[in-house]
Amino acid sequence: MAVVRFPRKRRRLSLRHYICTEAGPFRVTSRLARELAHREVAVPQFANSVQRMVEVFVETVAGEIRDIQIRPTHARFDREGKADLHDAAEAMAVIIDALKPTRVGENVFDVTGKLRAIQRERETHWRIDQPLKKAIMADVGGEAKLPLFRLR
Repeated sequence: MAVVRFPRKRRRLSLRHYICTEAGPFRVTSRLARELAHREVAVPQFANSVQRMVEVFVETVAGEIRDIQIRPTHARFDREGKADLHDAAEAMAVIIDALKPTRVGENVFDVTGKLRAIQRERETHWRIDQPLKKAIMADVGGEAKLPLFRLR
C-alpha cells in the first residue's frame, strides 16, 4: 500500500497594530509595537496621555485572508512618553479584585472593587467607528495603505 501525502494549505496568523491619533490612524510596525511594550522607546508627543489603539488578528490560508478580528484597546503613556506598564498591572488588580465581592456582614457585601472596575472600563472603553474600521480593513486587504507611525 502506498502512502500519498496531500499538500496542505499553509495557515498563517498575524497581528497588526494601529494607533488612532488626532491626525488619523497610523499603522505601527511589529518592531515598534514590541519596543513600546518593552519600554525601549519613548514617544514624547504622547507624554501623560491615553492613546487609542486597534489590534487586528489576520488569518490567511494559502495567501488568502480567511478571518479578520478587530479589537479596540488603549495605551497609557507616562511623563516621558513611554508605555506605562504600572497602569496595566493596576488594571489587572482592579479586575481581579472585582471578581468576588467581599462579605462585610451577613447580608452586606463590599462591591467597591466591582465599582472601580466598571469606572475603569468606562474611562478606557471605546468603539471603532465605521470610517476607521473601513480604513483599517482596506489596509489589511491591501486596497489602500495607511501611513506608518514614525518616531520623530
